[in-house]
Formats: sequence, C-alpha cells, structure tokens
Amino acid sequence: YAVKSFGSATDDVALLYINAGAAPVNAMSFKKGWESNGWKVDYFQPIDVAEFNFAPYVQQMKDRGSKLVVYIGPYQNTVKLQQAMRQQGFVPEVYLQDSTIYDQKYVEQAGDLAEGSYAYSNIAEFTDTKNTEMQLYRAWLERVSPGADPNFFGLYAWSAAKLFLETAVELGGDLDRAAVVSEIRKVRSWTAGGLHSPQDVGGKTTGKCQKVLRFTSGSWKQVSPGDYLCDALVNTGVGG
Repeated sequence: YAVKSFGSATDDVALLYINAGAAPVNAMSFKKGWESNGWKVDYFQPIDVAEFNFAPYVQQMKDRGSKLVVYIGPYQNTVKLQQAMRQQGFVPEVYLQDSTIYDQKYVEQAGDLAEGSYAYSNIAEFTDTKNTEMQLYRAWLERVSPGADPNFFGLYAWSAAKLFLETAVELGGDLDRAAVVSEIRKVRSWTAGGLHSPQDVGGKTTGKCQKVLRFTSGSWKQVSPGDYLCDALVNTGVGG
C-alpha cells in the first residue's frame, strides 16, 4: 500500500525509534520487512528515553533528504519530534506511525502538528457506531472511568479479558490454568466481536491485516480501501 500510495517517498525513509522496551527489536524487524517489500531505509536511528533535544535527528533527516518519516515510540515523543521538525522547517512528504498516535491525547498535545499524519492500525475505528462491540467497550469505559478516551492499549485489554471470560465460561467446571492454555491454543482468528482484525492467538503469530488512517481537518479518516488490507506475512527472522 505504501509503495503504491506514497510513491518515491518510500525510496528515502527515515526510521526512528525509542531505545527502550520492545521498540528496538520491532524497529529492526520492521526495517527488514519493509525493505524486502521495496522500501529503502537510509536513516535508522534510536532515540534514548531521556533525550530532550530532537534537533540533531531532524538535521540528519534534512541532510539525507528523507521523504517518509516513521517513528516507533510513545505519542509524547512523537510530539517532540514533530515540534523539532517544524522548528527546523523540515516537512517530509509522509509522516507515519503505528496505532500509538490514534489517540485523542496525541491529538490534543500535537495540535495542528497532527494535521496530515498517517497511522497504520489493526483495530476498528473508535467512531464506528455500527460496531456493537466497540459501543459496548466505550460504554463500559465511560461507566468505570467517566471522560476517559478509548485507545489501542485499552481496546486490546478489553479483547484479552473477553477471550479469557468466554473461554472460562465454555470450560465451566473444568476450568483450570492448563485447560485455559489448551483452549487458547486453538484460537486462530480472534477479533473480539469485530474490535480488531483477526489475530492468531494460538499460533502466537502477528496478524495479517492493517488499515491506514490519516488525520485531516480535525479527525481521523480511513484512507486505505475496504475494511482492512490483508496479505501474507514476512518472516524477518528478527526477534523470533
């Protein structure tokens, strides 16, 4: 999708990531996977958690002529990076991140910096009023934490709890740890009632479907066709 939609921008990619947790391994895997599909990542850079000066990274992107910028990390640092980009007059053709920026708090902190940003996501849109499971999740979120905004992590917490509950009910009197693990291993296409794309929980394999969103005129809008974009997985051999 990116090669087709972003054109030559995928020939000059900057991939930056927070140097903590799972981000470094994820970044290495993404780099290898994306390059195997036609991207050219010519700037690959970790950023330490305590870093406050993002200007040198922006200068490197300017010097290299980066056209597509991808950041892997929390939305708070996304805002810092985008602020530094604006301060130095650097405007890439595409700014892309994962679902961590599909979050109202990112929108509030970023302000007009969010305009035009892309996010790839494997969850249903929070504004989907036809999705009954999404409405149930949001209703209970409001009930237990009034005013809280839904986000990617909360949605998957709901999904995990739903999977456990349904499995426990199905097992009934045979419920124990071993039985739950055994049943979970049989789950190969879990969507939590349509909350997200199919996940191969039992196979412990990354899902095969994503959608692409873009923030324009004050809201997120899906720009990729259909419900999700689905294709074969690329085994990068990194982090396995």
